[in-house]
Amino acid sequence: MMNSIFWEIVNSYNKKEIAHAFSIILRAHYEKIKMNELGIDKKFELNQMNNFQIVYDDEKFFLTTNKKEIIINNSLFNNLVTKIYQYFKDEYPINYDYKLIDPIFFSLFFYDVLDKIEKVNYDVINISDIRLLRYKSKPVSMDESERYKALIDENYEMYSPFNSNLTIETPKQRLKRSLKSIKEKGYGYNDQYAIFYNDEPYIRDGQHRVAVIKYLYGDIDIKIIRVYLKDNYFYD
Repeated sequence: MMNSIFWEIVNSYNKKEIAHAFSIILRAHYEKIKMNELGIDKKFELNQMNNFQIVYDDEKFFLTTNKKEIIINNSLFNNLVTKIYQYFKDEYPINYDYKLIDPIFFSLFFYDVLDKIEKVNYDVINISDIRLLRYKSKPVSMDESERYKALIDENYEMYSPFNSNLTIETPKQRLKRSLKSIKEKGYGYNDQYAIFYNDEPYIRDGQHRVAVIKYLYGDIDIKIIRVYLKDNYFYD
C-alpha cells in the first residue's frame, strides 16, 4: 500500500509539486514526532499547497491529493517518509543528508531550490555579520531579530510569518524550546546548523537558534551550512 501511495503522489503532480507534497509529508511526520516528545496527541492540519492537504487525527494521517483522499496509519506513514528521503537522495543528489534539514523549512522554502543545488559546505560566520532579510526594506542585524528581542524582553510580542512554528506551539513556546535545547545539548546538536545560501550573509533557517546563542554568549563565531545554488540563485 505504501508504494501505491507514493506513486499516487508522483503521478498526480509535476516535479516541483511532487517535491513540495513530499516535503509537507516530512513536516507532518516531524510534527507528530515532536508531539510525542511533548506528550501531546492533538489534531493538526497542513494546508501549504493547492490541491494537497494533510490532516493528522486519532493516530492516522489523512492525505488529500487532487484526485482522492488516502488514509495512512503511523507505521505506513513512517515507511513512506523513508521512501521520500530516498527519493530526494536519488532525484537531487547532494553531498549532504536531507534528514538534517528542518522539515518545516524544507516544506516552506527548501523544496523550491532542490533542482538548483550544486554543493553544500560547512563554514563559520560571526553573529555580528549575519543579516535578516526584510520585505521592502533593508536587511537588519541580529540585534533587530524579533526572536532576540523576545529573549531580552519577555513582554515583547513576536510576529511569526510563514507558519514556521510547529502547529501545536506559539512563537514564544518555540523560542523557549530552542533556548532549553541549546542550554542542554548545545548548538549544532545532531549536526543541524543555521543555513545560508551561496556566500551571502542572510540567514535562511535557524534564526531561533542563532538568537539564543547571541542571547547566551554574545556575537561569537558559529558553524553554519552554506547551500550553493546554480548561477548564485538568490544572491544579492
